[in-house]
Amino acid sequence: MEDSSTVSMNQDTSRSGSRPGAVWVAIIVLSCFALVFWISVPSYDWDSAHLNVSLLMAILGVLITVSVFGLIRRKSYGRWIAIAFFSVMFIKFILISVTNIQGYGHSLLGLQREILAAVFAGYLIGMPLYSLAFGKKCKAYFISM
Repeated sequence: MEDSSTVSMNQDTSRSGSRPGAVWVAIIVLSCFALVFWISVPSYDWDSAHLNVSLLMAILGVLITVSVFGLIRRKSYGRWIAIAFFSVMFIKFILISVTNIQGYGHSLLGLQREILAAVFAGYLIGMPLYSLAFGKKCKAYFISM
């Protein structure tokens, strides 16, 4: 007869292959961003004036798509590309929120909207970033094959 510690260890090892919630959130958010980038690439003209923007959007779309497939296939490059993307987006949202909050002055409704957007962006971008970078379950998920 097995004692309770053996049963709990067996349950933990059987669940080690399941995908953590932070990875699911990262896959969903990155897939939405990839869709936006891939939809926006054909909308630009491929003349010399918009070539830089079109190439940048195409490169970002490829990187995000590679990250999504890397996260799905449990590859560490998918994790690191996702961490880099979430870091850049988190810094961008914080900088935009700070500059927008400074511009409102005495407008309470505008200030509330910006604070709500900053909190939402912080949770949407910051929590998967923190979990992917430092979470024990995510590290174990990408290390164990």
